[in-house]
Amino acid sequence: MSLLENNKRTAHPMRLLLVTSASVFIAEAVVMLILGYLPGLSLYSEALLDAFLLSLLAFPLLYLFLFRPMLKYTERQREAEHALRKSGTELEKKVAELEAAQQALRDSEEQYRLLFDRNPNPMWIYDLESLSFLLVNNAAVIQYGYSKEEFLSMTIKDIRPREDVPALLDNISKVTDGIDNAGMWRHLRKDGALVFVDIISQTLTFMGRRAEIVVAYDITKRIQAEAELYKTKNQLEDLVAERTSELQKVNLELITYTETLEKKNKEAELLSQMAGLQQICNTSEEAYAVVRKFASQLFSDDSGELLIVNQTNILGTVVSWGEVPSVHDILSSEDCWALRKGQIHISNKEALDLRCGHIKPDTGIHICIPMVVQGSALGVFHLIAASAKDSPDLEQQLKDKRRLALTVSEQISLSLANIKLREMLRDMSVHDPLTGLFNRRYLNESFRREIHRAGRKGASIGVIMLDIDYFKKYNDTLGHDAGDAFLQELGRFLQKNTRLSDIVCRYGGEEFVVVLPEATLEATKERAEYLRNKVKYLKIEHEGIKSMRETTLSFGVSVFPDNGTTAEEVIKAADEALYDAKSKGRDCVCVTRAKLTKQA
Repeated sequence: MSLLENNKRTAHPMRLLLVTSASVFIAEAVVMLILGYLPGLSLYSEALLDAFLLSLLAFPLLYLFLFRPMLKYTERQREAEHALRKSGTELEKKVAELEAAQQALRDSEEQYRLLFDRNPNPMWIYDLESLSFLLVNNAAVIQYGYSKEEFLSMTIKDIRPREDVPALLDNISKVTDGIDNAGMWRHLRKDGALVFVDIISQTLTFMGRRAEIVVAYDITKRIQAEAELYKTKNQLEDLVAERTSELQKVNLELITYTETLEKKNKEAELLSQMAGLQQICNTSEEAYAVVRKFASQLFSDDSGELLIVNQTNILGTVVSWGEVPSVHDILSSEDCWALRKGQIHISNKEALDLRCGHIKPDTGIHICIPMVVQGSALGVFHLIAASAKDSPDLEQQLKDKRRLALTVSEQISLSLANIKLREMLRDMSVHDPLTGLFNRRYLNESFRREIHRAGRKGASIGVIMLDIDYFKKYNDTLGHDAGDAFLQELGRFLQKNTRLSDIVCRYGGEEFVVVLPEATLEATKERAEYLRNKVKYLKIEHEGIKSMRETTLSFGVSVFPDNGTTAEEVIKAADEALYDAKSKGRDCVCVTRAKLTKQA
């Protein structure tokens, strides 16, 4: 039973009347009982005592059965009122909170309606997994022409051109949380019309799905305006182009002329540089390197090669640049029409009957220029004009390339002829014309160089001086031609039986000197003994007449630095040793006496 119901039961009027009557009745009964034990009292005293006892007993009973419950009733009523006021306050607070929440919900719904339903720009929410539309606003319905029910049965791919779908799927695969400005896209209306929109989106959870809300700003008019502006701009440009066509034509001709001049100036500069370098080249290999460097610059768009005729009339490629297809490994001078005619020969795929043997078919236009100096054919300058193939100004290009190739080939011809002449003169200056061995001049130069090298390395140098025994008798008996043949054969023998690093020289007459770098005295003496023994098997034949006597040599041996610190001193020591070998009867090896003196 609640506190309020208990208070109501206690405060009932009938119950109060019964409680009061019962209390008075009980008090009166007790008084009558007490008076019954006190006889003889006067009526006044009895009435007075009755009133006194009645009041004395009635009040406690009334308090016990009436006032006390009424006090409790009052207390309970106050507590009930307090609880009621507290409950009312809490209820009012909850009601206020509920009303605030409802107001917030109404505000949120109003904002949603303002942002979504009432937004003038098309908006929709779609499922990121299935790409299906989950919600669209009225602006989307108006712009695209689909009803909301149609939208909800479609995917976002259905409003995209088919060729844009791969890019759409790639963009969706890269979606991250937060706002994303996807940029401009093309969309399709229900009637097939194409519209351009600028997309801004943000991911969210909608209806328990991971989704994305999209705002599509229609920029079709802006794109159309830009297209119209671009069209107008093109029209203006065309108009300006028409008005300035003559000036452009003149400028183009000027540019072409300038480029031609620059090209010719560059060619002239490169030719001048090439000529300058070729003039200081000492060997053909150096000249070939210069040709390779400058030919690839002068004919940067083409390929080519430089073919040189050797002593056996064989054409060999010494320089090439670009892609030069190989046809034969061995070519003779007869395989090139230019060398056979002695003038420039041009061939292409149409001229198959006059194609040179060193040219592969269908490889462009070929220009072959013979390099002839004073009636002697040096080789062929072969240019593959691949850049001129199928060109509208083919004739002019071929003319320019032919002119430049002719200039280059003439310059190369003169350079190689000069180098060949210098090499021949140099070879004559350091070689003995009869035996082909180095001469005394080369001995002096190279021996000083070897002494300098040996001095730095702390090495020794062996020297052998040898002389043909009884050569004068042999010469007088068989003649000078036979003597020359003897010297030539001996020269070949010495070259064959010495190291590549050794210096073999004809010192004069029938005397020869062999310089052995980094050879000790013992090794030099052993080499001299080896030569002395092996030369005895050398048979000399001249004009069918064989020498009947055994060939013998006398040897003198010295060594640097023990027998001298200069080339002259060491050679002189070897010469003295050779004189000792002659004195001892020839056909022997003697070591310089200066060495023996130092040992003693």
